[in-house]
Amino acid sequence: MKLDKTMLWATFALKCPRCRQGYLFKNRNPYALKELSSMNKTCSNCKMLLDPEPSFYYGSMYVSYGLTVGFSILTFLIWYFFFDVDVMYYLIFNAIFLLALVPYTFQLARAVWITILVKYNPASIEPNPLKKKD
Repeated sequence: MKLDKTMLWATFALKCPRCRQGYLFKNRNPYALKELSSMNKTCSNCKMLLDPEPSFYYGSMYVSYGLTVGFSILTFLIWYFFFDVDVMYYLIFNAIFLLALVPYTFQLARAVWITILVKYNPASIEPNPLKKKD
């Protein structure tokens, strides 16, 4: 399987989870802060709705929390086992690094949230894959 078709790559590249071709956000640069939360209404490739219901992305707050806690634990373990430096320096480093990563973490959390709920199916033409079937 090609790397650009894997779920992990598509999620970190902020691409549509269903076709893994179109981009989730209007501006691909997460550090363009004026357009940080501007998402495309539909995927440019498969036409899936990227905001399938009101308040859909509230769950991404939990994902964002998990990403930052996981990153902090990982960097602390690296800092603790490989560097003989005071913990206060780690806390300062971690705070600065997490602040610098906020825009990307915000967008990545949304990408992870929609990827958890939408399955890969590039042949699908259903605009809202989360809609309940009658």
